[in-house]
Amino acid sequence: KDKDAAAWVAETPDGEMIGYCTAAPCSLPAPDMPENSGELCRLYLDRKAQGKGLGTALLETALDWIDEHFDHAYVGVFSENEGAQKLYRRYGFEKVAEYHFMVGNHPDLEWIMKRRS
Repeated sequence: KDKDAAAWVAETPDGEMIGYCTAAPCSLPAPDMPENSGELCRLYLDRKAQGKGLGTALLETALDWIDEHFDHAYVGVFSENEGAQKLYRRYGFEKVAEYHFMVGNHPDLEWIMKRRS
């Protein structure tokens, strides 16, 4: 219902949710963030659904939507998630900053990646 945000859900033929993706205006603490910046907020896929192209399909769908609604694209990614970082680099993202994201009472080091124009 929020025209500034979008979500996509991946399901099995039986209706079991196996992944989802969301995008919205960027809320990351990126330095010098330009106006009208969007963010790939979440992209999660059940382990049993990985390696079948579904994550890529969700990512491409979200990036197409971001490109239609924003002038810039960002994503936050866990500093130790090398697989996701590699995937985002293939789509033109590069690390521009890092910050600590609180997970419970534990701070995780997160990267902020921005898509090259």
